[in-house]
Order: sequence, then C-alpha cells, then structure tokens
Amino acid sequence: MTQPFMDMEVNLRAQLTLPEACRHFAPVAVIIYASTRQIYGKPIYLPVDENHLLQPPDVNGINKLAAEYYHSLYTRVYGVRTVTDNTIELFDTGEQIRDFNFVTDVVDAMCRAAENPDTYGNVYNLSGEQASLKTVAELLIHFADAGNLKVVPFPEARKKIDIGDFQNRLLDAGLQTLVHYPLPNHLQPAFKNFCRAPLPVTESLANQILSLPFSHALNESTLNQITTIIKSVAAQLK
Repeated sequence: MTQPFMDMEVNLRAQLTLPEACRHFAPVAVIIYASTRQIYGKPIYLPVDENHLLQPPDVNGINKLAAEYYHSLYTRVYGVRTVTDNTIELFDTGEQIRDFNFVTDVVDAMCRAAENPDTYGNVYNLSGEQASLKTVAELLIHFADAGNLKVVPFPEARKKIDIGDFQNRLLDAGLQTLVHYPLPNHLQPAFKNFCRAPLPVTESLANQILSLPFSHALNESTLNQITTIIKSVAAQLK
C-alpha cells in the first residue's frame, strides 16, 4: 500500500509485457501465473474455491487480479497458453492461521497445468495444510539453525487489509458461518442510485459481520454449543 505505482509496474505492467512478448516471439510458450489469495479478500465461505466473490482489499490484490484477466484475455484472443494459480513479518501475536503449499507440490501442479491444454486460460486455487504464521516461522528458524523471531504490533494500514482467520477457526471448531454483507446494500445494483454519498464505515464493517446458524429448530443445547465455540475462538485471538 505504501508504493502503489511500483506495485503496479511489477504486478501489472510486467504481467502484460510477458504475454505480449510470448504472442510475438514465443507463441508455443506456456505461462503459469502465480497470483495471490488477496484477490478474494475476507472469505465469505470456506474453503475458498475458484467461484468465490473477488473483492481484493489492497493495491497488490487489485493489480494481481487485473493481471489474471490479462493472462486469460490473451488465451482467449491470441491463443497464448496461460494458467493461473493462487499460491507469506509477524504482526500482533503471529497466531494468524494460513494455508501453506509445499513448494514441490506447487511446481508439480504448475507442470501438470502446463502439459494439459484443457487448463489453458483457466484459474486454479492451490491449498495445503493449515498452520499459524508463528509456527511456520519457528520451524524455519529451528531447521535452518539461524535467525530470530520478532513479533511486532500490527500496523494500522496493514490491519485494515488483513483477511483475518476468525471465520476459519470457527469452521475448524465445527461452526459454519457466512459474511452477512459481502457487498454493502448501498453498493448493490438495486440500491446504488439511492445513495451516492461515500459510506466508509459501512463498507469497512460490511465484511466483518458474520451470519451465524439460525433456525426455529435450534434447541437450547445447540445454541449453547454455538455460543461456547464463539467464546472459545474469540479468546484464542485476544
């Protein structure tokens, strides 16, 4: 977020230059483009699949998403053979949960995609085992027998674009939730003409509100179980 123009040069201009060069000078080349999880923003449901709503929360995510469209466009229009896959400093406690891919699995997936014409122009998500960022950092330091771990306060600018993992932890505990307003009402096509003023607070809070299981058939025992799970996961993140 601090160097948006450099990000644009690296992640957008460069990604347009590559398929354009292949179109003219290497039409038989196959491009495997590694994108980012940031293109999806905070998950509405888990696991995040290729049909998930695209709502990048930062400049990098927007540029990466635009680059995906460039690669797909060059496949459709010029036949350039491209495939996209979405393939991580410790802030706060470092206990944020993320999905990790083993590098040889990523390479294997890219090779398989490059060798299969049916994948050209398509987007595929890659996902592996879950672990906290702190756990992974500690393992790297242990096996490398070098380095130091430093946990620092979460910068406000970065906190605003972090996708979080509260929903993921709830799912691991057996509680399925959904983002209640993936797109705020005033931005939806049916209502956008009724409100033209910017509503930054509404937009900021929209994807932080979760819908919990709700039904007249839920008994007191189930409601207590839901409450217990939420309290337990919230306590872990304090």
